[in-house]
Amino acid sequence: MALEEEKQRVEEYMKDTERQLQEAQEEIDREYELMKDHIRSAYEGGHYSVVDAILTSVTMVEILNRTEYIDQIREYDQQKMNGFIEKRDKLAQKQALQSLVFSAVDTINQEYSDEYEAIQILYEAKKGQIESYDKVINPLENQKNEIEKMYDDLDGRIAQLEAAATGGVYVGVDGKVIIPSIIGKGGFAWPMPSSTVITDYFGGREAPTAGASTYHRGIDVGCSSGSQVIAAADGTVCYTGYMGGGGITVMLDHGDGVFTVYHHLSAYSVKNGEKVKQGQVIAFSGNTGISTGPHLHFGVRVNGEYVDPLQFY
Repeated sequence: MALEEEKQRVEEYMKDTERQLQEAQEEIDREYELMKDHIRSAYEGGHYSVVDAILTSVTMVEILNRTEYIDQIREYDQQKMNGFIEKRDKLAQKQALQSLVFSAVDTINQEYSDEYEAIQILYEAKKGQIESYDKVINPLENQKNEIEKMYDDLDGRIAQLEAAATGGVYVGVDGKVIIPSIIGKGGFAWPMPSSTVITDYFGGREAPTAGASTYHRGIDVGCSSGSQVIAAADGTVCYTGYMGGGGITVMLDHGDGVFTVYHHLSAYSVKNGEKVKQGQVIAFSGNTGISTGPHLHFGVRVNGEYVDPLQFY
């Protein structure tokens, strides 16, 4: 930007200088023509010389008057000549200065051209990088959208299972939300007897891997693959099978609008509709679905919403 402004200032100065030079040249040309006419007239009219003044004068007074007149004419001619020479020299100086300005402008134009070319090269390079990034990002964006849809479908499927198990009703006869008696009373058994290591908690988080949710709908319990998974409370098996990003899944209905969800299993040992007891082995941990390693994802839903499982312990 600074180079562009400097270039504009120099170009404006050049235009102004060019105009001044043209005016000065026109004035000198006029002066030159006037001097030529004056010299021609003096020659053709035979102006007196000093000798002529002496020879043609009768008295000394006439001689002095005529010689003084001749001197005045010569002085006037000399002044005119000096003025012409001065103007000519100034014009030559301005022309020399203009040559320097032209040279400076050529340098600025070259710098501007080089800078513009460098910017264009950088722009094309960045444009190529952006296009390359777009080729990578666009498929990932599509994949992200598909995964989000898969999670939505997963939530929808779980909601359908809950509705089927409860007849679609999560409120009491008085219109108040049913609060299960086991909430806050330590009524749940820990779902992973061999491990109590929590590797990820309920709530907001950074996605641990591509496609994983940034809002964790349960807790992750670290364990080796094939570890026993037990029912957190008495209930009925309402789903077994593969559930998108959750991988192999078991879902239990504990009544009163409370459900537990067990994701990323390697296998399960119960069937749909089966009644299970608290502490009964229902599945085995694994690494199925969107997962970074063997673990159990344990989720709790109350009245259609995920809640923090740790409030039951």
